[in-house]
Order: sequence, then structure tokens, then C-alpha cells
Amino acid sequence: MAEIQATGIPAADDRESAIMRTLAPGAYTAIVRGNNSTTGAALIEDYDLAPTSNSTFGNISTRSLVQTGDNVMIGGFIVGGGLKPNAPARVRVLVRGIGPSLTQFGAADALQDPSVGNSQFPGSHHCAE
Repeated sequence: MAEIQATGIPAADDRESAIMRTLAPGAYTAIVRGNNSTTGAALIEDYDLAPTSNSTFGNISTRSLVQTGDNVMIGGFIVGGGLKPNAPARVRVLVRGIGPSLTQFGAADALQDPSVGNSQFPGSHHCAE
């Protein structure tokens, strides 16, 4: 996806997953799963793609073991447009599921094919798509 590459923070490995969305204020969750029920360590990262706006969200990153079923990785964040004077009504975000590139940092159990998504983020896209 050229749009994700253009952010300047593309994934280091084409198997890693990312979603870009413009979100209204509210609470959101993003879920990292292993494609084909694979398991391993992964990062979930959320970025505000307009950090010069009046939003207060910058980025969040969390590492966890991703398993299957109810034991997937879940990260939550709040988009707070409207809570701050002159805040934008909507915020453009990038949510990434990082796994394969963790091996360069010594994570032997890295999730090799992560997928990011849930009902609030339909249409998970791998960076190579």
C-alpha cells in the first residue's frame, strides 16, 4: 500500500500488517492475530498521522504474546477530538501489527504473519498489498 509507505513509518517486513483510518472521537480497539492460527510475540503500534494538529494522541506501542482464540493481543486507544479547544473532529491514524522484524532485536518467538483488525478496523491490509 503506497499510502502506508508514504507515512515514513512503513513496516520493515512485508508480512507485517497495517491499517490506516480517519477516526471520529471515541474508544477503539485493535486486535493482532496470527494468520492461519500462528502464535508468537508481536507489537501493536498506533500513530497519529497529524501530530501537528491539536490532537493529544502521539503513538502507543505494546509488545505481547499473541495466541489464538480469546488469547489474541488487544490494544485500545481513545481518539479525543473535541475534548481540547480547536481539536480536529476526526484524526488520521495508522495501526501496525509488527512481528517478523522483531527477530532482529532478539525475539526468537516473533509472530511471523500478523494480521491487524476488528469490527472497528475492517479491512486489514498487509504492507505489501
